[in-house]
Amino acid sequence: MVGNLYLSDEYSTAAKKTTAKKTVKAAKLKKKAQTVKKAVKVTKAQGKVTYKKVKKGSTAKLYKKVTVNSKTGAIKIKKGKLAKKTYKLVISVKAAGNANYKAKTVKTTVKINTFNIICSL
Repeated sequence: MVGNLYLSDEYSTAAKKTTAKKTVKAAKLKKKAQTVKKAVKVTKAQGKVTYKKVKKGSTAKLYKKVTVNSKTGAIKIKKGKLAKKTYKLVISVKAAGNANYKAKTVKTTVKINTFNIICSL
């Protein structure tokens, strides 16, 4: 499930909830880094949208192995062994706003296990 951001009209970002599944296999992760695109979808954003990972609330082991593309929000998990359990990654999404809309930052949690990636707000 991909959880999207929803903010009120006075802020620069609004989005709808949608459902999707992404898969990461442990065997592939041992051999090569894996990338998950569109983990968080943002629509109707006003101004530049940026993404970054947040240490507070994230699983420490996963936090060290993950990079988040600041422009696209794609999550890249580095090559290596990752135990078969569920990890949490908190991502901060910021819409810069413009003359008519205020800037807004929202944090969303991405739950990752070695087989599926599930995003929830």
